[in-house]
Amino acid sequence: MKLKTFQYGDYQYKYHLFYQDRRTISLTVQPSLNIIICCPCGHSEEKIEKFLKRKWRWLENQIKELKRFQRKTGKKEYVSGESFLYLGRQYRLLVKKSEKNEVGFRKGRIVIETTGQKSDKISNRKLLEHWYEQKAGQIFQERYCQVLKKFNYEFTPELSLRKM
Repeated sequence: MKLKTFQYGDYQYKYHLFYQDRRTISLTVQPSLNIIICCPCGHSEEKIEKFLKRKWRWLENQIKELKRFQRKTGKKEYVSGESFLYLGRQYRLLVKKSEKNEVGFRKGRIVIETTGQKSDKISNRKLLEHWYEQKAGQIFQERYCQVLKKFNYEFTPELSLRKM
């Protein structure tokens, strides 16, 4: 694999070039916006450049289309009003001052009750992540038991959750 640059007019692209045992050149744009070109072994760079010049409009359209679907996420601040995902849906976060540290789901919102400052990002993040871990363990265990009944295992496989 080689990382190459292609320039055509005002457009400039970086692409990954793979030489393979094949007859034709293939051009792929991945959702991560990586451009992959696979070409026959011994193919000259001139032929690859000509191919890219013929495909530059298609390439530009693919990149524009994939950019439209990329999620625009900034860093989370863990303050009231921010949006967080839970079970595939977006919910607003509400941070409240309280006597105890607790996270719950109330009235269609994720509510963090904290003994510290409402604007303490680190503390709020830890509380919310701990709540997510608890919920994940609870939900996965329930669904695991439901699915396990459908199989006739001689032993019970262990369920473990890891942060990825």
